[in-house]
Amino acid sequence: MADPVTMTAISLGTTALGAGINAKAASNSAQAQSKAGYYQAGVAMLNAQLARQNADYASIKGESDAMRYGMKARQTRGEIIAGQSASGLDVNSGSSVDVRRGFDTVSKMDTDQIRQDAAKVAYNYRSQAQQFTNDAINSFRGAKSAERAGDMGVLSSIIGGASSVSSKWLDASKLGVFNKFNFGI
Repeated sequence: MADPVTMTAISLGTTALGAGINAKAASNSAQAQSKAGYYQAGVAMLNAQLARQNADYASIKGESDAMRYGMKARQTRGEIIAGQSASGLDVNSGSSVDVRRGFDTVSKMDTDQIRQDAAKVAYNYRSQAQQFTNDAINSFRGAKSAERAGDMGVLSSIIGGASSVSSKWLDASKLGVFNKFNFGI
């Protein structure tokens, strides 16, 4: 049978080593979670930036489309006037004016619809950008929380290991394992 002092020393050593390994594992796990959180936050911020750029592009494109449609509508209006004039109608009275007024109303409605559609697309992109920003903030907070949890895990492992070593030492002392040694106690 093995010497009780040797067995106790081995037990105390493995307990302390286990506590150290647990502390290192807690630290490594926290670092990995923290790095993953920071990475996710970075990706979300880039996605938010892209969504804001898409919103700007949608607004610019909508205005450009509205301007292009307006120019085409004015050209068509001119063709209507030319056609009315060529047919010998009085272009300044009666149904000729009503036709142009109706065309102008429809053209304005179409132009407004183009702008409204673009504004909706831009709004959706801005909403998406806000969601990505919120995701980034949450990921950043998660990364910070993982760092704090890692610190607590390391501390917990060290305290738990020290408590276990102390308990085993005390039990061994009560059994008289260390009686042949003078520890100055």
